[in-house]
Amino acid sequence: MKNEKAKAWLFMIVLGLVIGHMFLKHPIQDRLLLKDGKSIEGIMINERGYNGKGSFLLKEENGNSIIYKYNFKMNGKLYKGDSQSSKFSPGDTIEVLYLESFPSVNRPAYYLRDDKESLKLRN
Repeated sequence: MKNEKAKAWLFMIVLGLVIGHMFLKHPIQDRLLLKDGKSIEGIMINERGYNGKGSFLLKEENGNSIIYKYNFKMNGKLYKGDSQSSKFSPGDTIEVLYLESFPSVNRPAYYLRDDKESLKLRN
């Protein structure tokens, strides 16, 4: 009986941690990026990102906008991110915020700042 209770508690704790991680990961990363993020220029690449509709499909296939990814180089390594907007095309540049100690944690600057001015196309 004690063993079953311990297993049930352990399961609940692990489940709580997994669910907490799922819901808190991005808000925590966003807050860190706004507070300590470094700015760098990213270049839009011809690789589709998540379109917010549950797929990575082309516009022609389901009527949804195409979202492209960006990349940037840091210390000789290439990092990618999702532009979160259909307003960009491959070759455009975008301001990206990244964490210096973990560049794989990055977001478009306009996405975090809610800055419509930085959403304008630049190339």
